[in-house]
Amino acid sequence: MELTWLYKVIKTFLSYFKKPLIPLLTSYLYIKVIKKKLHMGIIKDKKKFERTKEQTNPTNPTGNTNINTNDFDINEKTIKNQQNKK
Repeated sequence: MELTWLYKVIKTFLSYFKKPLIPLLTSYLYIKVIKKKLHMGIIKDKKKFERTKEQTNPTNPTGNTNINTNDFDINEKTIKNQQNKK
């Protein structure tokens, strides 16, 4: 198990203190770490406002995007007028 190194570190750290406390404290801390490891999972975002609907493509806006912009009509008369303005 990957927490055995932590158990060894705690045990050596507590070996500098009183001997009767070692088994009690190490087992308590070991169980505490295991419980914390089990409770970790998907973290819910702490947002002020939740989304009202899910977007299929979040990079695109959900509004109406079928708007024609920069419509112009090119004919020979306007081209000649623009060339003459130089």
